[in-house]
Amino acid sequence: GAEQHCVAAVAGQAADGQLLLGEETCYGTFAEVMTDLSAGTVKLDLDTPAAAVFDDELIGTLAASFTLGIHYNGYGGGGSSIAITGTSCSGGYWNAYGYWSNRISSSFNGCYHLRHYDGYSKTGGSYNTYGGGQIDNIYGWMNNRTNSVAYYSS
Repeated sequence: GAEQHCVAAVAGQAADGQLLLGEETCYGTFAEVMTDLSAGTVKLDLDTPAAAVFDDELIGTLAASFTLGIHYNGYGGGGSSIAITGTSCSGGYWNAYGYWSNRISSSFNGCYHLRHYDGYSKTGGSYNTYGGGQIDNIYGWMNNRTNSVAYYSS
């Protein structure tokens, strides 16, 4: 089907650290997501691919200031995406239910360290990506196996 690009904001956190998200807002292009995330300060051509957005260091830095992580169903920031927004990289985690369960092939690190887990609620094997403001591919056995992601500052 057609690509879909969504934004979900953290509305709270459960006692076990699970991030409680508000309702997703979805768009037909990643450029529209960037406009939403930046409250209108970033306006891109609608055909700008997600990976190209982060070639601009200023936009990458801006995105990292309000985004815990952006997860893609393709390598290198390709395909559909979901942006998880919030203000804390203190180990809270998102369960990737529905469409996103076992679909993530790359992620943009808004937080410095993302840990992708094979199971829900930070269980099972894991795969780490490091370095805020960049897109990392998830290689090997964890590609398309993520069911939860934790967001850390270090």
